[in-house]
Amino acid sequence: MQVLPRITEGKHMKITHTDSSDEAIERLLEDERFKELVEGIELFDGMKLRLWSKEDVNDLMTSPHLLSDLRLPPIMCVLEKYFTDEGYEHPTIDQAKIDPIMRNGVLSLRLLKGGNIRAGPLLFVNVSGERHLVARSGSQEPLPEWHERPYELTFDEVSSLKKILERVQRIDFSKQRNLKIACKRFERAILERDPEHKLIDLMIAFEALFWQGRRAEKSDRTKSTKRRIVEACSDLLGKNFEEREEIKHYMTKAFRIRNRIVHGSEQTKPIRYKQQGYWLPAFAWKIEDYLRRSIKKKLEFE
Repeated sequence: MQVLPRITEGKHMKITHTDSSDEAIERLLEDERFKELVEGIELFDGMKLRLWSKEDVNDLMTSPHLLSDLRLPPIMCVLEKYFTDEGYEHPTIDQAKIDPIMRNGVLSLRLLKGGNIRAGPLLFVNVSGERHLVARSGSQEPLPEWHERPYELTFDEVSSLKKILERVQRIDFSKQRNLKIACKRFERAILERDPEHKLIDLMIAFEALFWQGRRAEKSDRTKSTKRRIVEACSDLLGKNFEEREEIKHYMTKAFRIRNRIVHGSEQTKPIRYKQQGYWLPAFAWKIEDYLRRSIKKKLEFE
């Protein structure tokens, strides 16, 4: 079967190594596991994660939509998947079908763990003959503050990534609108630099994820929506009484702070529980992790 386009989606990604000199990168590539990463690590259904190549750089540089602020770090990874012309219109292909497939790879990386990770341009590259760039999607995520929370993926985490990606790719988000909204707000919150706006997005995602509406049991309908969500989240994530109580406390605080923010107030004091305390940026990251774990748990049940 003739292979027509190759599709890669770039993501900035920090591999745990502080020295980014050419010599240091060469030493890294001598490692057998990094050699595997050069060829590409199979994730799911033909999708690979690999280090970018000189050809990838050339594809970006020849793109007519290259952003002026695009930074090209010495180590970057791409998601790659080969498609044939079967079922697609050559040469532009059906981007509406392909884009979600690649975006699900980025979502899976974000569900695996926290950290700044950016979905770059979606490139359509014809590799059936002489390599050339066919098209590029118009979607482009903003540049996050890399120094705040670098994304570090270890080789030991690849197996977990594969499991998440397999679940995500099998979900029909068009039939599960609540889950779709929760995931979109989750990704939007990750990219948000302002902790107030981040928290607003996170709480909207929780409301979508745990919303029951008329499906709620009659005994629960007297409870407020906020209380039902807080209890559902703590029951889902808490392994024991102490953990459930801590989750309830922070989730209740998160809803209260969200309400104050949207009504014009500020959170100027740390959020405390027992001996722990978080200023708003760190608190938003904590709530983000609750949401990440909740989405992964929900995916297990689908």
